Amino acid sequence: MGLFSRKQRVQLEEFCREFYDSNLLTPVIGGVDLGENYFQTVKGSIAEVDGKFAAIDSKLFRAEMTLIRFEVFSLAWLHQIGDKHATRGSFA
Repeated sequence: MGLFSRKQRVQLEEFCREFYDSNLLTPVIGGVDLGENYFQTVKGSIAEVDGKFAAIDSKLFRAEMTLIRFEVFSLAWLHQIGDKHATRGSFA
């Protein structure tokens, strides 16, 4: 019996924490903080259009953008399973 021949048991809370940590909060791959690179790139792109944006605090920008990313992820998840099944789906 191979590794993928049966469904592995996963603790939902552990899986969600790992997902959020590695994809939304601190995405580090090969020792490179992709989150920091992403937010600096976005901030720089916006500052090219509006020079005043360069004065925005980088830590505050990252915190606000992270909240927005959580909200977008949550809305996509809710859209996928529907609001009638949201509670049940979050514990499946």
